[in-house]
Amino acid sequence: SVLGSVDLGEKAVVHGDVVSVGGRVNRTPGAQVRGGVTEVSLSDMDWRVHGAPFLGGLGVLSLFGGLGAVPRLVGTTFRLLLLMLFASMAMILARGSVEGSAHRVGDNPVKAALVGLAAELLFVPVLVLTCIVLAITIIGIPLLFLVPFAVLFLMLLALAGFTGTALAIGQWARRRFGLGSAPGFPDIWIGILIILLPTLLGRLIGLSGIVGWPISLLLLAAGTGLEFLAWSTGLGAILSNIFSRWQARRAVRTVVPPPAVP
Repeated sequence: SVLGSVDLGEKAVVHGDVVSVGGRVNRTPGAQVRGGVTEVSLSDMDWRVHGAPFLGGLGVLSLFGGLGAVPRLVGTTFRLLLLMLFASMAMILARGSVEGSAHRVGDNPVKAALVGLAAELLFVPVLVLTCIVLAITIIGIPLLFLVPFAVLFLMLLALAGFTGTALAIGQWARRRFGLGSAPGFPDIWIGILIILLPTLLGRLIGLSGIVGWPISLLLLAAGTGLEFLAWSTGLGAILSNIFSRWQARRAVRTVVPPPAVP
């Protein structure tokens, strides 16, 4: 386990070794480990023991002492790089959808955010209702196997929309601060960095322990809200574009041709 703990129950039998880097190895009495046990903790100093032991029972404060700030910072940095990689792949494979989403976010971000929030709120009820309807009909039972693919398709749409949001933010930052980077991938990377910047700052300030935990908590809350808003806005933008294209095709099909001139 890397950046996590290993929990072994009373009936666990491990024939090899157990290694935890950045976490703990928790063994219940009765658990058998026939190999070696290696535990490398990256946690910072536990202030509950060395600094303020009388505060050890406070659950919120213990998040900044016992769980360790270094693994959290490493995890957030890894997530930043992973988002940049996935967003770059989305830009390569679906450039038109990403750029269309960026234009939609730039034109009307409030509407895109509202559409995305509504889609997220309705997703689970609609999915459950669809599964129930397909399950009670004989013809719809085979279609249940397509539900996971539909969920995966929606996740890909959300990734493309998030990439469009990052692209729009990066373009705004480049124009606002006069950055000399070329448009395209650098704008996406800059946008993702701006979206995750409060979270990164919160993780960095969290390294100071109890001294900086109030500021760190505020930055982490702001970063979580900003990232959620970016995903929602991107999803709403790409869904709005799909709906607009569908309306345009429908309007073209319903146009009545003019009568022929005799």
